[in-house]
Amino acid sequence: MPNQRAMTKPKTVLRDDVFVDDKGGVEVTAAATLSMFYAEGEMGRRRGQRPSKGNPYKKGASWMVRWREDVLLADGSLARVRLTRKLADSKGPGAISKREADRLADEQVFSKLDAAAIRPQSMATVNQFLEARFRPNIVDKTRSPHYKNVLPHVARHLGTLKLRDVRPDDVYKLLRAMEAAGLAAQTIKHVLAAVRRVFRHAKELGYFQGDLPTEFVAGPKVRPRRRGALTPEQVFWIAEKMKPPYRQLVLLLATTGLRIGEAVGLRWKRVNLTAEARLVEGEWLPAYSLRVAETWTRNRWSEGKTESSLGLVPLPVVIAAELEAWRGMSRWNGADHAVFAVSRTGRPLEPSNAARKKLKPVLKQLDLSGEISWHWFRHTLASLADEAGMSEAERQAVLRHSDPAMTRHYTHTRLDGLRAGLELVAGRVMGAEKKGPGREAGVTEKRKVM
Repeated sequence: MPNQRAMTKPKTVLRDDVFVDDKGGVEVTAAATLSMFYAEGEMGRRRGQRPSKGNPYKKGASWMVRWREDVLLADGSLARVRLTRKLADSKGPGAISKREADRLADEQVFSKLDAAAIRPQSMATVNQFLEARFRPNIVDKTRSPHYKNVLPHVARHLGTLKLRDVRPDDVYKLLRAMEAAGLAAQTIKHVLAAVRRVFRHAKELGYFQGDLPTEFVAGPKVRPRRRGALTPEQVFWIAEKMKPPYRQLVLLLATTGLRIGEAVGLRWKRVNLTAEARLVEGEWLPAYSLRVAETWTRNRWSEGKTESSLGLVPLPVVIAAELEAWRGMSRWNGADHAVFAVSRTGRPLEPSNAARKKLKPVLKQLDLSGEISWHWFRHTLASLADEAGMSEAERQAVLRHSDPAMTRHYTHTRLDGLRAGLELVAGRVMGAEKKGPGREAGVTEKRKVM
């Protein structure tokens, strides 16, 4: 095997993304930088890449550092290049000493080379990693539209940087640029989350070593989305204004607490509209109940949100009658058909389109808040169940929460309920006039002990 040292002449780097040979006749762009496509250990750094003398060195009013790296040329061949980078000023107000320059060189350059000797893939740029690993491994598998919207921002601002060179300051520059462009705080937060996911995946695969550049980066504060509960009258009139199957969907969500993906992902075989238990898929389905076994999200079938979200949910008899009426109208009423299939192909309705075209216009007619979404009906069920006297454990079982704290989060106390309690308190206070200013001994003694 020919000696790699004699493979090509060293090249001098003018910028991190442009390499020029000694005669100034060859250019190699960042896309040709040695990247992740070589097997681990194939191009480990040889000893002696760091010059033993004269490094860092002064050039004009700057401290410079130089080293050698292996790169992939545009024609696919390998070359060893000499890189140069400015560390800091050697003269002027911000000048540093030779000792400080040595420390910076070790911190910013040579410690990275040690990692690159073991993992040469870490020399890939952010864009190279996005295309070669992140998109196939994460984006294409999740099929989330979220990444389609946020990754262009990541590629635009960080794409030409090598993975190993990205620092927290680069991430902050990205956030400031988006803020200056007038993007919403929620969008900026989503982009920051995507950057975190990219570098976490890079670390999982060995393409990045050390602390993530996003570890201590805080995104902008986002005003939490306001959610509440509807009154029974509001639910009734929303349903009354909607045609099947949207009427049945609203009533089902508000009386069972199903998530929207679970509701539109129901199949008729898993909904028992009769007064007798049925054997379905090897399990008994009790009378007037349904089984959550899958969801319909992003136009595809998928498993439930969590293990605890799967299972049986009681179905009120009046809602069973509503669903029976819809089944009689629907052309898609076979056992394996979706309950809320509305398309010509039998696919379930798409929740965001249904919200925009069906729910929002009705809310406008009734002069209700435009912030109301399908998920509000789940909050509504939790709150109405609390008013109906159901215990926290019972509400948790209906909503299929793994944590009771989440059930409490979904439970909203209505003003009328608070008012009734306060009226009782006020009645006792105002009625005390007839009894005089006497106090119970127990209260007095308790205050002394406290």
